[in-house]
Amino acid sequence: MDREKSVNRYSALDVSAILDGSQVLLDDEQYRVIILKSPPAAAWWGRDSRWCTTNPPWFQTYQQHGELAYIEDRRRKGRWQFQFWRCELRNWRNRRTDALEFAKRHPAVIDALKSRIERDFRARFFFGFAVDGESFDHSLNLAGVRLKSLPSSLQVRDDLDVSETGLRKLPEGLRVGGNIYVSDNPIPTMPDDYRIRGTRFIRSKRLLHLSEHTGTSDRRMSGIPDQ
Repeated sequence: MDREKSVNRYSALDVSAILDGSQVLLDDEQYRVIILKSPPAAAWWGRDSRWCTTNPPWFQTYQQHGELAYIEDRRRKGRWQFQFWRCELRNWRNRRTDALEFAKRHPAVIDALKSRIERDFRARFFFGFAVDGESFDHSLNLAGVRLKSLPSSLQVRDDLDVSETGLRKLPEGLRVGGNIYVSDNPIPTMPDDYRIRGTRFIRSKRLLHLSEHTGTSDRRMSGIPDQ
């Protein structure tokens, strides 16, 4: 169904609620990129999709943790929804989409979202904006963000949580000033030169247990200042 043509089925108040809840970042001949601000907007742009956010309670649950972006490729009839905090990019069938491949195919969309991606550290890693040598003066929580890799020489002053990311290997030159949390499936391979001042933990569905400590715990390790 053409959403533009079906608008006459809505009252003036409905249309007003949809417009008020739609922050348009890009709208040209090929793409729409819209930040969804209200349940009516989410329901309208999500018509004929399998997104749970077309239901007001679900939309409000997601929105309270971060912005929701609606993305449409008007020429190819493709639609996606991106939730920032969970870093979930899903097509209209509610299936996950590869973020790096999406960014390559739709640079105009990424450019429209760029300022938001750059100020959200989880989204920066998700879309591959993080660069080698990134340094964080606090803990870095990437738990649940689907990732293929991390930049080399990543430095984290406190704890690093990469559980449930799907990472198979952690980067060369990794420096962590606190603890590191990984998943039991798969357990990422540690690089030969990593330095962790704390302890490595393995998270499973219900358990958190200490792993075999195979890395170097050195309070003088390079790149991590004393607490």
